[in-house]
Amino acid sequence: MVPSQNYGFALLCGAEEAEAPPRLRLAIWRRLRSWYYRWTESALAQERALKKARKASSIEVCYPSQLSPEDAAQLFARRVREEMKHHIIWLLIDFPLLIPASLAMFIPGPNVFFLFWAIRILGHYHAYEGGKRLLRPDAVRYRPSADLGEWHKVLRDRISEQLEHAVERLEHRTGLRNLRSILLKKIEVKHKRKA
Repeated sequence: MVPSQNYGFALLCGAEEAEAPPRLRLAIWRRLRSWYYRWTESALAQERALKKARKASSIEVCYPSQLSPEDAAQLFARRVREEMKHHIIWLLIDFPLLIPASLAMFIPGPNVFFLFWAIRILGHYHAYEGGKRLLRPDAVRYRPSADLGEWHKVLRDRISEQLEHAVERLEHRTGLRNLRSILLKKIEVKHKRKA
């Protein structure tokens, strides 16, 4: 649960575990999957956190140390419900689009339109299911984090000159990547307007 200027709190999961060396047959698929994860690092980071919660053996929620455990649990549950609502809405939007995309099966070649919408529908469904698991009190443990507490203080005090340094330090300590695009509003735009 990372404090964010854009989301209030962003739901992010820790760094992915290193994969075993790929076999020759699956090397291309794994490279494509790795490229896809990097490409969607910031756009789908919260969705991936919910998806991973579906099958995680244990879930630990780190929260800023200034919050009490009760406040952290309430904020976390509210944020998870917001994400679940977002995925249900998009599931209802994407599902009807699958019907016209299926009509493209008469065009020779792979039906990438149908495949795209099917993948998005599955993604929204899996994120929703992960959110349901995160709302179960027995599935989640809470742990305060001094690093997130420091980041929360920086955002609260709006010390914009130190944000870049703080984000790099938080990325290094937590193992999360591309936090800048998730956590910070466009600071550069504000500076350009002042000039």
